Amino acid sequence: MSSHIVEIYNNRMSKLFDETEGGKIRSQKGKLVEDLAREMILEAWKRTGNDENRLEFKSKKFKVRPRSDVRSKDLELLRSVENIDSLFYRLGVDIHTFIDGEFCLGVECKAYTENAMLKRILVDFWLLKKLYPGLNCCLVQLETFLGGSYDANEDCHIANSSTYTLVSHFPEVDLGIYTLLAGSRAIKQPIHQRKFAKSMEVDIVESVIESLKTRLLKTVDSRTNG
Repeated sequence: MSSHIVEIYNNRMSKLFDETEGGKIRSQKGKLVEDLAREMILEAWKRTGNDENRLEFKSKKFKVRPRSDVRSKDLELLRSVENIDSLFYRLGVDIHTFIDGEFCLGVECKAYTENAMLKRILVDFWLLKKLYPGLNCCLVQLETFLGGSYDANEDCHIANSSTYTLVSHFPEVDLGIYTLLAGSRAIKQPIHQRKFAKSMEVDIVESVIESLKTRLLKTVDSRTNG
């Protein structure tokens, strides 16, 4: 299955080699990462030995309500002009994975991630964890732009001080960061150009699948024992 995912990547990236429209390139890269992530999640779930029909992906937004313990003039004004049930912020990530109808794994997908993007990702997951405390939170990216080594190996580390600072403020998110291509992103060497193309290694894909499998099993175990 890992080789099949590599094949999907190779075929889709090769179609971008002659593309010059920036918007289309960004869109196609983003869609590619989402498709690869879904394939890896499905394979990870298959390896748990559980019924495939128990897992599904849903495209939806979640409603985050205002904190009930906060009182402010702005909130009181809103209460006076609107129905309290209409006060919410609509939120979602790229992939919502459900097991037995329960949201258990959220995945944000990026061609690459810089710290400004990471900040938003952490906040989004932090808010989602208010609704689903047991939610597993992951970031899947083609290349890293954060510094350090980001993959599914236990010895990966954060070498960028800004990245470390951001992550340290959201310990409850426990963000799993998975990078599918070796090496950091080079701004002047975009991988959608033939001469700068990067190969996807089966070993990296395999390690991501196994890590996702571990996360999914923890979810199943917590539901069973809970």
